[in-house]
Amino acid sequence: MTRTPSGLALVLSLAGALLMMAATGAHVATGAAGWRWLVVAGAAVQVVGWLAHVRRNRRNGGAA
Repeated sequence: MTRTPSGLALVLSLAGALLMMAATGAHVATGAAGWRWLVVAGAAVQVVGWLAHVRRNRRNGGAA
């Protein structure tokens, strides 16, 4: 069974996902192309969060 993210990894993953959803909604509502960069930034934040989770998981002996 895999561990779920916690701490900073969880905050970064959720913040990235929320930023992506908010920027996508704003892009749909306004049609402005600038919102796409916030979607990309949210994805980058989410990737950093998952990498922090994987790094912590490997340091603690893996998922088992």
